[in-house]
Amino acid sequence: MNFVSTVAKWPGQIVTGEYITYPELVEFEASLDAAKGLGEDSRAHAFYQSLLPAACKIVKKWEIVGLPENVTPDNFPGSLELVAWVVESISDLYKITNGQDPKSPEQSTTT
Repeated sequence: MNFVSTVAKWPGQIVTGEYITYPELVEFEASLDAAKGLGEDSRAHAFYQSLLPAACKIVKKWEIVGLPENVTPDNFPGSLELVAWVVESISDLYKITNGQDPKSPEQSTTT
């Protein structure tokens, strides 16, 4: 699936598989649990730091202007807007895999 960036500074897209695999699901859900455990007073970067490693593993191809082809948490830009979009895109893939419509269908298209 292709997810087109909604972040003006980072145009392009990410490409994932057509569904989230079971091992990816387990890791993504574990990262969600860790993020939720941070509490409401946590800063946004701590929340996304929990989710970004699992999200990066699910992305098969990065086609975002200015980013390398192999994006990892270590070389990911310090943009909370970009990481929020990536995590939201992976969350949409999770919903699609589990038979739920994504909340923003125009953001994803089947390849």
